[in-house]
Amino acid sequence: MHLAFEMQIVQPLHTLQSNRKAIIAHVQHTEISPKLVEMGFIPGSEVSILFRAPFGGPLAIDLGSSVVSLRIEEAQVIMIDASSNVDE
Repeated sequence: MHLAFEMQIVQPLHTLQSNRKAIIAHVQHTEISPKLVEMGFIPGSEVSILFRAPFGGPLAIDLGSSVVSLRIEEAQVIMIDASSNVDE
């Protein structure tokens, strides 16, 4: 009997390369996390970064049904599954 386990690699959303897709693993519990979930950052949802403003400015994030602008500090609490190959 052979069991194969795929290890989940979790990293912050802001580290995702532009125009690559990933799945939200979870949102860390912080003061802003309820607002992020309300905006649509729900575990299991597909996300991608459309645009990065220069000099550490905000990110434009595609949630499928909407595009949301977040500061990097806000995107750091949204954890994505980096092992998911959504682009394929």
